[in-house]
Amino acid sequence: MARNLQVDEQVFIPKSKIGIENVEGSAFRQSRVVAVADRTITIDLVDNDGNNVSVGSSAAHRGLGFLIVRIGDFRTEDSLLDPLAKSVLQFSRILVTDEFVRRIDIRTIDELGSYWALNHAVYSHLIFIGHGSPDSIAFGLGEPANSEQLLAALEVEGVQPKTILFLACETGKAPIAREISTSPVCESYIAPYSAVHGADSSLFVQMFLNKHLLDGRTTTVAFKHAYAAIARCPFRIWENGNLKSGYHAR
Repeated sequence: MARNLQVDEQVFIPKSKIGIENVEGSAFRQSRVVAVADRTITIDLVDNDGNNVSVGSSAAHRGLGFLIVRIGDFRTEDSLLDPLAKSVLQFSRILVTDEFVRRIDIRTIDELGSYWALNHAVYSHLIFIGHGSPDSIAFGLGEPANSEQLLAALEVEGVQPKTILFLACETGKAPIAREISTSPVCESYIAPYSAVHGADSSLFVQMFLNKHLLDGRTTTVAFKHAYAAIARCPFRIWENGNLKSGYHAR
């Protein structure tokens, strides 16, 4: 969701919101803002008979990019982490073109910090796949990282708020979720409250991305649809240090 949009900005709009047939390729259309009125923007569809279309600003994204970070542990990479990362990657590639999706495999927090410092500007969504606890994320090399250490790697100069998803058990609990969700790097934080099977994590993310990208729902609305659709769904969504919806918050 893009806030305070201005005329002449370039935005990404879900095709489903502007009446464009959407059966293959990217779920988004990049267009120029030609007018802003309260919570509605008008975009220029210059190669679609020159017609302008008005749409709610909540459907617009200033930037679009998905970074999938598989955090290796040497033990479950082949049996769990890689298959889960591949499922998220391939589903994302169906929804947006390859140039907007990247997967990296790391085993240390220093690798995360080095990559993020150079590339954070091109991503709107950050998806972590690994193992967690209520107060930390496990790395294959080095000690588990707590919220302070993770934010030290992510809060780089000039970073803009991202939608952050953790597919790691128990990382939706307050000790880590509250701290990260209050950070300038985080717009919304989504993670499981308890242990979660990899298949349920994959299904949840696919449902969330389908509603968020293909249907053009806001992050919170897309989360609620995904949460309601899956029987075993221990996920939560946090914003600004507050639990918004999800497990134990119906």
